Amino acid sequence: MATLEMENSSVHFLIQGLRSKDAQTRTRAAKELRSSMESASRSLSIETFARFEQDLFQRVFSLVHAPDSPLWEKLGGLEAMDELLDVPSADTETKVIKFANKLSFSLRSSIEYEFLLQASRTLGHLARSSVVPNADYVEFEVDRGVEWLSSEQSSRRLAACFVLKELAANAPTLFYAKTGDFLDRVWVALRDQKPIIRLNAARALSGCLRMLSTRSALNHVNWYCKVYEQVQVGLLTGPGKGGQTSAMHGSLLVVGEMLSYTGDFMVPRFQVGRERRGGGGVGG
Repeated sequence: MATLEMENSSVHFLIQGLRSKDAQTRTRAAKELRSSMESASRSLSIETFARFEQDLFQRVFSLVHAPDSPLWEKLGGLEAMDELLDVPSADTETKVIKFANKLSFSLRSSIEYEFLLQASRTLGHLARSSVVPNADYVEFEVDRGVEWLSSEQSSRRLAACFVLKELAANAPTLFYAKTGDFLDRVWVALRDQKPIIRLNAARALSGCLRMLSTRSALNHVNWYCKVYEQVQVGLLTGPGKGGQTSAMHGSLLVVGEMLSYTGDFMVPRFQVGRERRGGGGVGG
């Protein structure tokens, strides 16, 4: 029968793997850490497992949030959190609250692209996980993400795009209730001066449109019209520098997503556009 000392020895070795510069080594260590945790949940008493679990979480959190940790160690910690999400816990509610708080802080405090991307993916996993006892933190993250779309800090606009894309896919019911707010605000990011933010804003919008395509279409045409109106605003700015070019690029990105997820909505609008330019109908 496994003992606490044996489990701790295994964990120590795997934590070192999470610190590796090599991505494959980190991924392998995270998966093995999950296996070790699952084994401990079966072999240790409830009280002993609770102590083991809390110690492990603290060591993983330290990787993610240590001020001087290099990026690869932080990524290793996030991979471990992602793997540990679905492992049985001695206190599921407390575990979810801790993970949600750590991820929320991560998104608020980092400016690194890879870190924000992985933290958002882990948040999405947490949102869809069957162990989540309530959705309050998910609603908070959707609201904050929508607010951050128009933040003055570019890192927060980028984080918002990552988070909202993940939550549209993994918490569609909660996201759906915020669709109107999202569609009002996403255009700030879609016209951002930085191409990387425009691209990820389009991916967030893609997630929203994909989510809408799976639901009844009572309000969808109104939302599609609202999006298309903003597309035209961007396209009618004409070629130019700075904001004009950004707005046009953002609109073109959105057109691509609308063609993928709005059914036949775009067909008559393309025909009207061709006629206005003297191109006639489809066969003109």
